[in-house]
Amino acid sequence: MHAIEQRVAWINNVLVLGAALTQVWMALHGGEVPLQADAAWHLAVRMLGSHLRAVWPVLSQFSVIVLLHVPVFWACWKLAQPRAARWRRDAAHAAVHVLFTWAGVWGWVLLANAHWFPHSRWSWAIEPVTQQPLAPVLAALLAGWVLYVAGVRVVHGWRAWRDARAGQGRCRVRAGVAVLAVLGGYVLWVAHPPWLRGDHAAANVVIIGIDSLRRDVALDPALAEMPNLRAFRERAFVEANVATPIARTFPSWVALLTGLPPRDNGARANLAAQARVKTGASLAWAFRRAGWRTLYAMDDTRFSNITPAFGFDASLGPRPGAADFLVGQVADLPLVNFFLQLPGAEHLLPSLVGNRALAASYYPQRFVRRLMDAIGPATAQPTLLAVHLCTVHWPFYTARGPGGAGSGPDAAYFRAAHAVDAQFGALYRALEKAGYINLHTLVVVLADHGEGLEKGLDGAARPAPVITHAGTDRDPPAQLGGHGGSLLRAAQWQTWLMLAGATPLGAVPPGRADDFAAFTDFKGSLLALEKLAPPPARRLAVVDRVSPVPLLPPRQPRATLALETGFRPTGFDPTAPDGGKVLSIASSYELTDDGRLEMKRGVYGAMLRTKDYGVTDGERVLADLYAPEHPLLVYAPDAAHWTVMPADRAVSSPPPLLAAACRNPDMRARLAAWCGVGVKDGE
Repeated sequence: MHAIEQRVAWINNVLVLGAALTQVWMALHGGEVPLQADAAWHLAVRMLGSHLRAVWPVLSQFSVIVLLHVPVFWACWKLAQPRAARWRRDAAHAAVHVLFTWAGVWGWVLLANAHWFPHSRWSWAIEPVTQQPLAPVLAALLAGWVLYVAGVRVVHGWRAWRDARAGQGRCRVRAGVAVLAVLGGYVLWVAHPPWLRGDHAAANVVIIGIDSLRRDVALDPALAEMPNLRAFRERAFVEANVATPIARTFPSWVALLTGLPPRDNGARANLAAQARVKTGASLAWAFRRAGWRTLYAMDDTRFSNITPAFGFDASLGPRPGAADFLVGQVADLPLVNFFLQLPGAEHLLPSLVGNRALAASYYPQRFVRRLMDAIGPATAQPTLLAVHLCTVHWPFYTARGPGGAGSGPDAAYFRAAHAVDAQFGALYRALEKAGYINLHTLVVVLADHGEGLEKGLDGAARPAPVITHAGTDRDPPAQLGGHGGSLLRAAQWQTWLMLAGATPLGAVPPGRADDFAAFTDFKGSLLALEKLAPPPARRLAVVDRVSPVPLLPPRQPRATLALETGFRPTGFDPTAPDGGKVLSIASSYELTDDGRLEMKRGVYGAMLRTKDYGVTDGERVLADLYAPEHPLLVYAPDAAHWTVMPADRAVSSPPPLLAAACRNPDMRARLAAWCGVGVKDGE
């Protein structure tokens, strides 16, 4: 029998090693964003040359992922040890027992992972088995076998406990008590009171951003995909004609917070270096100086550096930086996917819990729970809370997949809109329960930018624009999908704001304004509504609707807004990101002392030289498209008609919006031939 036990132990050890190596291999290959060894190696080497503060978050979270597997492997190893006499008679029976036990345990782990995380690479790995006609029978047999083995172990455990009462096996009893104590402590640790109802009714401000939610979707009269947002819109004042200067998340939020255009605020790309960004101009500082508590939260922080430097007491969400990039690449493992949903997991895996970038394991409501656990119930101190939800961002799916119907990328977008609406509703109700949203709260809902799609709400394909060539035969190389890559697809930079609730100036009435406005108009308007600053001349229309008009200075309408594209790495298509290029562009960034990523100075300068720049009045666009040899000037009165002209020579009468373009320093240098010939205001 001793020889048989040795063989069982040998087979068990081989299976443990094989399961571990299989998980490592699956973590490093396949899936949505495969790990590129060269890019990851260079990033890791740069981290090792940095401070321990940058290295520790990566090493600690890798260690947690490894330790998660130790008890499961140990449990499989113990369960695979035959206890019934008939399975211990010879080596063949013992080997069958071991193999069946491992297959049963891991088979059900993979089946559970495929059920709760169907987009996981492990779900794809087991799909050839689950699609077989006899798959249910096989699953039932494996389940029966595991229950049998576990039952045998329970019987033997009961006997051991019985022997312990006679003075034997005390170590096992003590070990069991220790395990129960640890589990009880964990329950007490995570069962703290943030979900209790807040009894205070402070005058709070809650800003909820929804990433990539198009204007035509948010303002659709039916809004069938988003019933929660529709209900909010019906009681809100809608700023329906708003534009962001850059259709990327971080620059949009910086323009919103600072009230400055990108050229002045320093945030002209995602992950722009904090040293060049005017964080001190953020509206959060004004609230903080007035005694408010200020919080910012986001569920995808890979490319957005909204830090406490912007005036927030805390920046909540997944830990950003190199830890997110590196640990996130190998985190799609069944046990990790399960663990991320547990309360308190964010303390051990702060880069992974509630992280939208890990779409295969991301449950939108999990981020809501993490946020509410972090902020706790409302207090008597007024709070400025800004939350940004990225569920509608690419890849347009979550762990279980959004609701809705249809196929194709556009259908996936509308299903993602349905999912973020459910998340928005859950967040709104949680904030109400915690006391942040009350009768004295101003709630602002907005989109940071739009999204270029191939089809409209009616499902009809968008026709190709009619191009008129004036002095050139070249078509513009416009990226019409995604966001931040083209100025000619207005749906990318068009956005909206909705405001509802109470302010010190009065309650916000339902209504709508179609006056042209920009994200840079938001800061002054919000501070005026909260009586933290006098109303500026250029403000949102809602300020006039809330406050007595005779008390306000004359409102200066906005005529135009300067636009620019975001960072566009060569060969990178944001509508279908390739895993290799996602990590390869990491070479464009450098690590800070705290492990964050910031764009390199040289890359930042080159990006400014190769951007497209333009001006708009909310509908029409005049854009200068960069090209080393043949730059183009394109006038687009709408999405269906473009007039293409050479940018380096004037070949016709000045196009509309040219006067505004020549007042834009970034465009004036490129349009010297146009701006030097008696430009008249064609706006």
